[in-house]
Amino acid sequence: MRLASNSKLLNLILGLLFLGITSTVIGQANIKVGYNLGYANLGATKSVFDRFNALNPQAEQSLSPARFYHGIELGLRYKFDNLGIDVGVSSSSGSSEAINVLQADGSLGNDDWRISLFNYSIGLENYFGTFGVGATIGNQTLKYGTNFSASSGRRTIFEESVLNSKFYFIIEVPSKAVAFSLRPFITTTWSPYNIQDVELQLDPQSTIAPSELDENIMMFGISFLFYNGPQRR
Repeated sequence: MRLASNSKLLNLILGLLFLGITSTVIGQANIKVGYNLGYANLGATKSVFDRFNALNPQAEQSLSPARFYHGIELGLRYKFDNLGIDVGVSSSSGSSEAINVLQADGSLGNDDWRISLFNYSIGLENYFGTFGVGATIGNQTLKYGTNFSASSGRRTIFEESVLNSKFYFIIEVPSKAVAFSLRPFITTTWSPYNIQDVELQLDPQSTIAPSELDENIMMFGISFLFYNGPQRR
């Protein structure tokens, strides 16, 4: 069911992207490139990491989930009159490291974790001169990767995709060549991720019920975006 929904969403995004590229009769297409910075409080992940820290009292630095995430945004906006259609992808990540924790072979080493979010989405925007509002629906993939000092390379421990929504305000400064847009946003998932794989990676003997390992992600952040070409106001 989830795969079918994701496939339909991707087809819709690709269709509108094609429309924006091939049609400029009644509207205007602009490519967007930018950077995002966000804050998320991952409650279930913190509980998982806290239990791991309790098993490693000798650690010089404890494991804690990243709260701040940053990354890039790419996409296309198709704008006509005061209405805009936005299609795009975004990627952000954060990291955390525990120092001198017990590893599988009984030695002490470092445990480096990276939490990343990848999202592709489609949305509508409404402009009122320099200001505006927007909302998107997207498919967001959450990934946890780890790199133990005793292993070679980072391994993906968990990866799952769910639908999400994003709501944002728009402050945009147009020009004849490049427009700059500032967008405070909030994102929320439609259903939780279940991070039991992360729990079992850190404690293979864990008896924590899967229902206690649901991670709902709400992120607050801001995007800094640039749009190419002259801007329709």
